[in-house]
Amino acid sequence: MTTDEASGSLLDRRTAKTIGEFPRLYHYTCLDHGDSGIWRDGAVRPNRHPMLAPEAPPLVWLTPRSRIWRPEAVGLQSVTLTCDRTAVRYEIEPHDGVWTWSEWADLHPDLIPEGVRETLEAYAEPTWLWLSVRPVRFTERRLMRRPTSRRIGA
Repeated sequence: MTTDEASGSLLDRRTAKTIGEFPRLYHYTCLDHGDSGIWRDGAVRPNRHPMLAPEAPPLVWLTPRSRIWRPEAVGLQSVTLTCDRTAVRYEIEPHDGVWTWSEWADLHPDLIPEGVRETLEAYAEPTWLWLSVRPVRFTERRLMRRPTSRRIGA
């Protein structure tokens, strides 16, 4: 399968859900670096996932969870990033390019290196993981956590 097939045409041929069948979906990000680009672009843009195969398409990760109590349950934990990846919540506009993680992973096992699916699903609740291979526009931006003050030079 080519990257183009993985990112578009093959995905569009699946048994599509209608817009009314989607739950309300959200994208969470940090104030430090993710929020400004989304706000500027008016959309959440896909990014490559470091654990997926290099030929995997960039993805937008979404969740139906309106509140995040355990960031690891929706894949928002990180051992390398120190920012709060739940600080800002964007409610996204539904479109027909949205998949559940399980649907996408079942169709593209060749894009998921051995053991990666098991690792992702061990930390995150698969039913709370949705994704898109296309940019998603947002309808609402909400600050979820009050920014912590930082002292200059500290």
